[in-house]
Amino acid sequence: PSSVQCSKFFSWQDQVSLSGQFFSGSVSRLSFSTVRMTSLGPPLSCSAQSSAQLIQSRSSLSSKNLALLFVSTPSSKENPCSMMELAWSFTLSLLKSSRKKGASVVGVLTSFTTLSIGGPIFGCIMGVLAALWLQRIIRDEVLSATVMFVATYMTFFCAENLDLHLSGILAVVALGLFMSAFGRIKIYPESEHAVHVVWGFLQYSLETLVFLLTGIIIGYEIIFSPASTITGSDWFRLIVFYICMIAVRYVMIFAFWPWLNKIGYPISKNEMYVIGWGGLRGALGLCLALLIKTDKDFTPRLRELALFYMAGMATLTLVVNGTTCGHLVNYLGIVKAPPIKGRVMKTVIKQLVLETDDKQHDIAKERLLGLADWNRVRELVGLPELITAAGRGDERAAADLRHRRSSYQGFSESDVLTEGRYRLLRVLKGICWEKYEAGECSGDAAKLLAETCDRALDNPAASTDIWRDLYEGFTDLRTIKFLLKFHSFPVVGTLARRYISNHLAFVYDAVSTLLVAVDEVRELEEGVPVQSQYMKTVLDEFASARRQAEDYLLSLGESFPQVIRAIHSRRAASILLQHQRQTLATMLAHGNIEAKEYAKLREEVDNRTVALNQLELPWDPLTFTDVLFQFPLFHCLERDELSAVMGVSKEKTFQPGDQLCAKGQRLEGLFVITRGTVTERVSSSVSYQRSIGAVISSVNLVDPSTSRLAAISVVARTEVIANLIPLATLEPLLRKNKRFREALFKQALSYLIQIFPSTAGDLAKLEEHAVGEFVATATFRVINEGERLAFPNGGFVYSGSLAVPNSERTLGENFYAKPSDKELVSQQAGTTVLVFSKRIDVFLKEHAHHHGEHHHHESAKVSRKTSALVLEHERTVEGEFQRRMIEEKSKGPGIFLHPPPAQH
Repeated sequence: PSSVQCSKFFSWQDQVSLSGQFFSGSVSRLSFSTVRMTSLGPPLSCSAQSSAQLIQSRSSLSSKNLALLFVSTPSSKENPCSMMELAWSFTLSLLKSSRKKGASVVGVLTSFTTLSIGGPIFGCIMGVLAALWLQRIIRDEVLSATVMFVATYMTFFCAENLDLHLSGILAVVALGLFMSAFGRIKIYPESEHAVHVVWGFLQYSLETLVFLLTGIIIGYEIIFSPASTITGSDWFRLIVFYICMIAVRYVMIFAFWPWLNKIGYPISKNEMYVIGWGGLRGALGLCLALLIKTDKDFTPRLRELALFYMAGMATLTLVVNGTTCGHLVNYLGIVKAPPIKGRVMKTVIKQLVLETDDKQHDIAKERLLGLADWNRVRELVGLPELITAAGRGDERAAADLRHRRSSYQGFSESDVLTEGRYRLLRVLKGICWEKYEAGECSGDAAKLLAETCDRALDNPAASTDIWRDLYEGFTDLRTIKFLLKFHSFPVVGTLARRYISNHLAFVYDAVSTLLVAVDEVRELEEGVPVQSQYMKTVLDEFASARRQAEDYLLSLGESFPQVIRAIHSRRAASILLQHQRQTLATMLAHGNIEAKEYAKLREEVDNRTVALNQLELPWDPLTFTDVLFQFPLFHCLERDELSAVMGVSKEKTFQPGDQLCAKGQRLEGLFVITRGTVTERVSSSVSYQRSIGAVISSVNLVDPSTSRLAAISVVARTEVIANLIPLATLEPLLRKNKRFREALFKQALSYLIQIFPSTAGDLAKLEEHAVGEFVATATFRVINEGERLAFPNGGFVYSGSLAVPNSERTLGENFYAKPSDKELVSQQAGTTVLVFSKRIDVFLKEHAHHHGEHHHHESAKVSRKTSALVLEHERTVEGEFQRRMIEEKSKGPGIFLHPPPAQH
């Protein structure tokens, strides 16, 4: 139109500061910061003001050009230039100048998707690369921390500066989430603590710096600066935006509530309220706002508003939401502690008082502390306050103790079960991480087991199904079997074999670790006081998970025998390498080797570990020859004896339900399982599942009372292929080879304990897996008639009989001999006995100590110790505490300063 005097185009990101005449000649600067191209209709809205303003703008229509129009109209106000004319002129000029397609809804969505999704994807990719790098670093804390720092910086730098048009902040956030979920277990366990310390300090320092910079910029450039564009209405909008943000957060959370309940942990309605109210804003949002503040492509007004609103949101959420969220949690009763927790806490405090009193008694004997004012010391260490907190003068507890009633009376069964289940699950989770830190399981397996425990801990009031939650993390066996069909293909077969090997190794690691961890947790069953009936319910849940885990391992052996053999080989090598590391560390601590020698040898072991993790073992099927030459039972045979056994063995096939041998029937010999699974029915209540490599069954050759009749029944559970070693071949070997006979008898002891429980004595306290370890150092002897023999640490009589001198008492077949220095006399030739090298009670204590001697995980130590106090020693602690309280009341204050009685 005639009103347009001039138009000028500016390149992308040029600063625009021009002026022209408008209406009555006043100076005005027009800025079209956003342009929306549609049809030839009104494409934009703009405004003209009589006051001069500095213009800095960018066009979303074209990535190359920015068009501004400066118009002049006659001085007469009767013929003003309408804004419609101005917009029309601007549109035509822009259409002529721009050769590229303008912004559209698709373009905006593409840009948003690239920033919001592309950034996290790029961060995960960088996380994978960092994890692959970290798993190759052994015992180098500095390099591990450096790799993580470089990965973080490069993620942000590449996302922001390599024309990827990605969000660097979101990429770094995704990197952090990936490293927390998957990358942490790739860090060498000995380096993890150092890396955690470094990043903990960096996080604190940088987060503090972000808040400090934001506060300075807000105060100096926005709030107190005369040139600030923040007005009073912006403060009002800040409050409105805060309310809208909370409301939108609740709308989104409740909209996705059904999906949130199906993914991960279930979420209750009260927890949804807390999630919505607890959405604090902090360093991450402030970093995004600071990026906008320093970006010259945005207008000064927009840059100031972005930082102003973000700082306001952070302040309001921290001041309002942060200070009231705890009250909301308490009001909704989400973490309401059951009454039994008060009893548990009192028990812990009482134990602390008793331990403090005993320690004071010990140090009071020291000459250098002879002049100490022990009453003053008692006050300094807070002993009176602890006694008060523990329930001094608790007459009800004292009465319960006198009448031998449970101190948990008055609490509901569900409360006791919830508390016991919660503590045992914490112990189980701690043990899993301990196994990882000790190198006894992989990081992936420990992570899955910990997540399984977390699922159960999320609702300890409900009965646990550990196996179900664990199994959800495995690939279905049908999928594995389908992939197994492609293992012989050229390229696909290599990928299939690698995936199957890695996944089954991971599964085997997780399941076997669960078995060991559950066994350790079940050791707490002994010594549980009156509330043991409640603990039995929880332990039964654990036992059910253990049985299902054992069955699953057996099914793996049946379905993938060649893969499982490779996994066993890798796992055995890993255990031996871990033992080498521990041996070197012990030698260094004792001064047997120097630090340089230790470093050199340790590096060699670490290199073997890395090579083992990258090695792909062949899938060789197990053969009968492998069993004879590699399994411990047959190590005692000479080469000619092994050849004779292989020559006479016969391969037999059994269908599910077929009997390999039946109790009371004539025995054919020993069966060596090379494929499938069998069930050994030892008694009506005891049975064992045996799979590939098992020898069935050594007890049939040991018990002479059966006259070579089978002592147990063995039934095929699946299709079984087994090699039979005839009885006619085994009997000469037993007479000729004493080492083979000893190995066979020791292996049979666990069966005899179950078959003859009434005469097994203290041996019945041993678990099946512990019997072999216990008898490994025992002495096997065959003595003649009239020969004398003592059992200072106990023993076991397989056959024959032993008489007690000057007594009519005798020990017959399958009888446990109690520890005694008195010599027993053999009453017949060929009496077969086992003389133990240590007492059973000593072995059990050492066995329990062995499980805890290398525990480094702090939370595991706390949970294990607390659980022991609560579950095993609650009665002892309560009794001793009340005894001292009664004495203090009768003898005057200060009883806690006197030594405990001898029986304590």
